[in-house]
Amino acid sequence: MTLESCASFCSGFTYFGTENSRECYCGNQLNFGSIQALNQKDCSATCAGDKTDYCGGTLRLQLYKAGAKTTTTPSVDQGNKNFTSYSCVSEPFLGRLLPQLVMSDGNSMTIDTCLEKCWMYKYAGVENGRECWCGNNINWQGLLPTFGQGKNVSMTDCNIGCPGNNLAYCGGLARMNLYINKSSALAFLKKHKRRHAKGL
Repeated sequence: MTLESCASFCSGFTYFGTENSRECYCGNQLNFGSIQALNQKDCSATCAGDKTDYCGGTLRLQLYKAGAKTTTTPSVDQGNKNFTSYSCVSEPFLGRLLPQLVMSDGNSMTIDTCLEKCWMYKYAGVENGRECWCGNNINWQGLLPTFGQGKNVSMTDCNIGCPGNNLAYCGGLARMNLYINKSSALAFLKKHKRRHAKGL
C-alpha cells in the first residue's frame, strides 16, 4: 500500500483515504457522522509499501480529495548510500545472473527493501517485479552472447513496476535491474570493460 496506489485504485471517485497502514477507501461523499480527529498525530501509521508517507492510523482515515490527475510513470531508482544503479541486464541462458534469491514478494517489493537485504553483498538485483537477488559474483559463464542473454539491454526491457512503490521499476521478465555496491563499483566497471573488449 502506498498513497499513489490508493489514489490510482480510487480513480474516478471524489475522495480517497488510507487507514491503518494498508487499507484504502474510496467515495463520492463523506459520512458527516465522522469528525475530524483532534490530534492529527493520530494518523501516524506509515504506509506498508512506503515508509516515507503516512497512511492513517487505527480507526483514523487520512483523507484526500481527488484533484487534477498527476502522472506517476515509474523510473529507474538510482540506488541508495551503499548501491548504485548499473543497468538493465538479461538473465543468462544457463543458471542465474546472481545466485541468491533472498526475497520474492508480489505485494511490497521496493528497491530499498532489496538493497537493504543485500547490504553485505557486492551485487543486488530486482527482477520480475517481485524478486530480489544478491551475490558476490555474476554468472558470466552461463552467457550465450549470440542469444543476447546476460547482456546489457535497453532500460525499457526492465518495465515492471515495483508493487511497493509504483514510481520505480523492479526489473522485467528475465530482465534484472542490477545494482553494484559502491565499495566495489570501480573494480567491477574496469573488469566489465575488459570482458567486453575481449568479446566475452
